[in-house]
Amino acid sequence: VLAAPPLLAARLRERQRFYSADAVSLHVAAAAITDDAYLAGHRAQVVRGRERLVEILGASGLFVEVRRTQTNFVIARCQDPAEAVRVEEWLSARGVHVHECSLLGYPGRLRVSVGTDEEIALLSGLLAELARKGAPGPPALE
Repeated sequence: VLAAPPLLAARLRERQRFYSADAVSLHVAAAAITDDAYLAGHRAQVVRGRERLVEILGASGLFVEVRRTQTNFVIARCQDPAEAVRVEEWLSARGVHVHECSLLGYPGRLRVSVGTDEEIALLSGLLAELARKGAPGPPALE
């Protein structure tokens, strides 16, 4: 939550990082990284989820490139940057939040974070639905 005069708040939001973290989140993270068993389990889940995302995104036929990373997300590139925006909006309207990366200097790419097995299954189903319908086009997504 940002409390400031509207003009200042707008200027600060323009400079806000991709994901910001508050003090409580940072304290929770600090505690979590001292729990070796939790870290090992979480690391294994991220690796499995990341590989599953690469498979799902690649098999969907919606992306011309899917890149593995060494992090908790993968990058999927659409043929057309405008298509990436439409896919992001279509998924968001259905409760799945991916991030279009043009603000980071990578237009046409979606950053897809590793979620729970249930979240990955939801994404898989929605991508299959989208592939059957064809990529969403302007102006209506339905």
